Amino acid sequence: MKKKKSTPLKLQVKHYHSPDIDHIEQWMPDNDNVYYHLEMAISLQDEQRADLYWVIIATPAGIAEARQRHSSLKSATHTRMIVLDHYTWKEVVARIESVLDSIMILDRQDSLEELLHHFNWEYERHNATNED
Repeated sequence: MKKKKSTPLKLQVKHYHSPDIDHIEQWMPDNDNVYYHLEMAISLQDEQRADLYWVIIATPAGIAEARQRHSSLKSATHTRMIVLDHYTWKEVVARIESVLDSIMILDRQDSLEELLHHFNWEYERHNATNED
């Protein structure tokens, strides 16, 4: 009896949005202090349904500035973050696509579990700003 081979499924970002910055795809920072919330509608390829995930996009200078402004940021260690030496939108997308390409999944549950290693999910019960 032959085992049925499962084909790994591909994840894709359907849409990017930042509640902090309008037109995030065209935005250019004035300096190297970058720290913002990025939301992504991620789905299995060829599916209409998508789940909302989010991540903090930051540079080291942006993290330092955010820590000075918000002392509670020091305890937000479980918040997923992409740290870039130098900010470009192209690099943000490349890093996210690299994560998605590295995830080998066979079903929707696999995708959720793997994505939670890299991004925050809209239904997670964590609230980083209330933990001290």
